[in-house]
Amino acid sequence: MLLRGAGIYLKHGDTPPQNDEFYTYVRGALQNDSVSRSCKNDPAIIQYGKTEFERLGRRANEVRYRMRILERVKEEVMRLCQSDCSVTSLESLLTPDRFPSFVLAVRAVVGIAEERSLNGVIMFDKPELARKVGQMLKIC
Repeated sequence: MLLRGAGIYLKHGDTPPQNDEFYTYVRGALQNDSVSRSCKNDPAIIQYGKTEFERLGRRANEVRYRMRILERVKEEVMRLCQSDCSVTSLESLLTPDRFPSFVLAVRAVVGIAEERSLNGVIMFDKPELARKVGQMLKIC
């Protein structure tokens, strides 16, 4: 056990546990609902979560929140693209021909305000969330 703690592995198939903290603090702590269950099964969202967890450190709540938002956008895109039911991962949805679907999905997830700005531009209920979702999709 002391050798393992020092990073020395005696068996050939014995590899160091990677991202143990990610699985403990982020993936294991996700809520038990449909969004989180789908989120746990999407390799692109899990990979995004791992990178964000390494970047942000112990801010696991923020990582879980971002993963859930990505899953909600993915579900909305899948709902809009009903003709192609074979696609189940975010990575396979991120194609240039689905860009309009992603724009509509982000609008649905973020919400559009009833009133427009003074110059007639559509306003979001949560504009900061719309910006974050755009950045998250760009990272993915």
